[in-house]
Order: sequence, then structure tokens, then C-alpha cells
Amino acid sequence: LWLNLLQLEPTSLCIDTVFAPPGVGTMAQQEETLIPAPLDTRPRSRLGRTVTLAVAGAVAFAGCAAYGGIPRASSTDATDALSLAAGLKDADGRCQVPATFCKGLQASEGASDQLSYRDCDGDGILDPYCEGGELLRFGYLGSASGCENNWPNGLCMKRKEPAGDVAMSGGMAASNEITVIHFNDVYQVAGVLEKGVRRGGMSRAAHIINEERRRNPNRTFVVFAGDLLSPSVLSDLFEGAQMIDILNGLKLDAASLGNHEFDFGVDTLAKRVNESNFPWLNINLMDEHGELLEGTIPRVIRDVPFAPMWSDEYKTSRVCLFGSAYDVRETMYKDVARVTHKGAIDAAKVEVKHLREEEHCDLVLALTHQFSREDCAMSKVMGDSIDLILGGHDHSTELTTVCGHAPYVKADLDLKTQWIMTLWLDDNGKVNAVDGRLLSLTDADPFDEELH
Repeated sequence: LWLNLLQLEPTSLCIDTVFAPPGVGTMAQQEETLIPAPLDTRPRSRLGRTVTLAVAGAVAFAGCAAYGGIPRASSTDATDALSLAAGLKDADGRCQVPATFCKGLQASEGASDQLSYRDCDGDGILDPYCEGGELLRFGYLGSASGCENNWPNGLCMKRKEPAGDVAMSGGMAASNEITVIHFNDVYQVAGVLEKGVRRGGMSRAAHIINEERRRNPNRTFVVFAGDLLSPSVLSDLFEGAQMIDILNGLKLDAASLGNHEFDFGVDTLAKRVNESNFPWLNINLMDEHGELLEGTIPRVIRDVPFAPMWSDEYKTSRVCLFGSAYDVRETMYKDVARVTHKGAIDAAKVEVKHLREEEHCDLVLALTHQFSREDCAMSKVMGDSIDLILGGHDHSTELTTVCGHAPYVKADLDLKTQWIMTLWLDDNGKVNAVDGRLLSLTDADPFDEELH
């Protein structure tokens, strides 16, 4: 059934985050200064020092269908499809929804959700939200019940809008903008069902990746931070080969090893790595002879073109990535004696020194598979030699900016959440600021038909 679900405009939690440098404000202020954006703006400050949260639920299918003149969406009939841009807007450019939709939804005692509008995706259409009085961690604005699964965009139309927009965020990327699409710990190809809503799914992630690559074709990286080959029913049948096929289709830029890559043994891991059309980054998981595990490499180095702000003259910035993991022998049950481990921080010190001094890297990104406390420790010890840590393993959505110099992020498992990180370059091609946008993919989102 889910193969025939609607193709609708992408949804996102639209968290626009600008990380303050360490030492700016108190720790509490740095950790969570959360300010809802004005209704008619979408913050994109490069130098801001607050964390701006512009999130809320969109109107559910039932709300849209209940409103007069808006038919229920159909997955089988695209000929009479209606888009928001083709008649479902009022005079103020807002999606028409019942004004009373949010009434009575209690976010907390004495605070009701309110219907409001915001152009979260930059398409010029003000999208409906139930904006609540309760601010939940990781950016959910809305009540704990009525607006729990209401995401922005697409729910008042039968299919995605005409392909006039370059990408869901609108327009082309700035000339000094590097995009990193990050996800981790994916076991289910088709996503997972939660409270009647399917969340995640590789084909929906592929659509986002394709759109971002069109928006920022020369400066987009797609990375995966470990745990892919197992566990799942399909992996029991194919020993993870199906996941390699999918990531090859995504044209991944780099992946790092997670503990579940070892579930079928070292030889099967080597086979999967050699089947991959993307590099597996690894600086600290070795074989019994002290050599890097077969097929893995320590780093990826890529020169990208950029133009400083207010200039049309293009230069080159060197982006370097490495991968590390915790001591996976702690959770291995097969071929334990065939794996050795170096401490992640000690290995990172050696690798980053090489990247900065010998490879002359302008940006250094770490793909890690370890607990948050270990990412925190790495960020503290490595100082400004690492610009961003893209982690996995915890199965939770996380963004931390106050634990050392480098921010670190993690997405939830099975693509229930996905990060789009933006690194803004200064005039010398170094990192000036880091933005984060958190996506939540559901059935309402369009998918890549080739991968679906």
C-alpha cells in the first residue's frame, strides 16, 4: 500500500540554527536559546548567536479534507491534482484551512495551540501550523496530542507542486555555502510505522538528497555515520547487500563503520565494503595485524569551488573527512579476535594533524559512531582542529554546541529525522558559521521513484 502513497511537497521541521562560538553567553544561553521566528520570515543569519526554532505541525489530511472545496488527496488520479499555488491560497497567499482547526488543543495547562502561518520552505506560500505554548526539546512546537504528527506543507494538495522550484528550500545556494546531508543508524528500507504514520524511508531521503544537490551542485556532501548492514529481516536474508545497493544509488560521498557492520563477521563486512561505490572511512578499527580493516580508508579529500561574499571571483576550499568508531568489540559476537582498536581521540589527533599540516585542509569533518559523551570529549580535546562532528549510535536526535569547539549532531534511527547542515565559509575558505536544519520525513513527502 505504501508504494502508492501520495507524492507531496517535502516537509521539514525547519530548524534554522546558527551556533554561537564557545564562550559567548552563559552555558544555558548557548545550549538552548530558542526563539520562534517571526511569522513572515525564515532566519538565515550567518553571524547570529541564538538558536532560532521555527517549527510547528501542519494541518492533517482530515483537516484539509474537511474544509469546503478541498478534496481528499488521491494516489491514483493525478489529472485533477490541485497545488497550493493553483487556487488553494487566499488573498494573503495562505493555504486555506479552517480557522478553528487548532482550537482546544492543549499544549500545556492554560496554553492552547494557535493557527499561524510561516513560509518554512521558501516557496512563497505561507504554510499552516498549529503553534503551541509548549516548546519541546529537539524543536517540536505544538501540543503533545493534537499537533503531534502535523508537519508543514503539502497536506492541502494532491501531489507536489510543479517542478519550478530548484529545491525545497527555494533558489540556488550561496556561493560560500557548503551543504552536508547527514543520517545514521538505518535498518529499515521503507521506514517505520509510528501511531499510524510512516516515518523515514530511503526513497524519501533520496528525494531530499537530489533536491539539495540540484540547489548546491558543487558543494553538497551526503554522509552516513554507521550501522547499516544489520539488523532487519531483509538483512538476515541478504547479509546487508540490499543496503549497499541503496546507498550506491544515493551516490553517497562517505560512510563510517558502526558496530552492526560486524554482525555477519569480518569477511562479510569486507565483501560489503568492496561492493560499495563510496568510501568507508576508518582511522581506528584494525585487523589482527594492526592494519586498517580491508577496503576501508582513513580519509576523503575534496576541493570545492566557492566565492567570498560580495565577490564573483571563485577560489578553492579543501574539505576533508575522516571516520572513527568506539571499540566495537564490546558488542561483537563473531570474529572478535580478528579486530583490534585504537582509541578514537588518539587516532583523531594523529589524523587531524596530518590533514591540517600535510594535506592543508581548510575544513575537517569527523564521521563518528560512538556515544554522545564520546563526541563531546572529542570536541573538547580536538579544539578548533575539527569543524563539525557528524555522529551516530545513540538512536536519538541531537545537536550540541556547548561541548568543545566543534558542534556535533546525531539523527534518529531509520531516517525518522535527518540533518541538513550548512557550513558558511569566510573569505579564506574557512568555516565562519554552522547552520542546522532538521527534517522529519513522513508519508506526506515526495519520493525518488527510481529508488522507491
